[in-house]
Amino acid sequence: MSKIIFRLCFYFAFTSCGAQNQTIFDLKKNDVIAFSFLENGIKLVESSHNQEVYNSNQLIVLKRRWANIGKNYFEKQFIFIKELDTMKISCNCGQEKNLYFTDIKFEKGEIEIQLPSNLNLEKAKNIFSDKKLNNTNVINSYNIKNKGQKDTFVDLPFKELEFLVISKN
Repeated sequence: MSKIIFRLCFYFAFTSCGAQNQTIFDLKKNDVIAFSFLENGIKLVESSHNQEVYNSNQLIVLKRRWANIGKNYFEKQFIFIKELDTMKISCNCGQEKNLYFTDIKFEKGEIEIQLPSNLNLEKAKNIFSDKKLNNTNVINSYNIKNKGQKDTFVDLPFKELEFLVISKN
């Protein structure tokens, strides 16, 4: 019952007092994947698994829908275009975690990024400088710390999301 009251309060708080213009990402059974490119003009080719939710300058943020156990559970592919060139990024990165790929140089063709084993979690507010993005509200974000508990999905500002930071180099 308290969860229902909380959700109603959350809903009314963001639909009143001018908050109608505020962006809300619903992440139920989605991970957030962010790419920081070294150049502008890059677009994500959306698919049934990848939906772009933010694109500003060199930063592209997308929701990645969870897959059932199988090939798409671990293997991820992201396709980007710049002018008439295509780039495909592949990684064996699983799911149930948010990823931030930093300092990516657009390269025609396919690249594979390996995840190092010593990655640390960083809060979005320490990674992203864009105020609009950091102040975006996120609902139903997966909280691995609550795995197996009743409140596995939580509502919070984007700036409080935790990301594994991955550099191609």
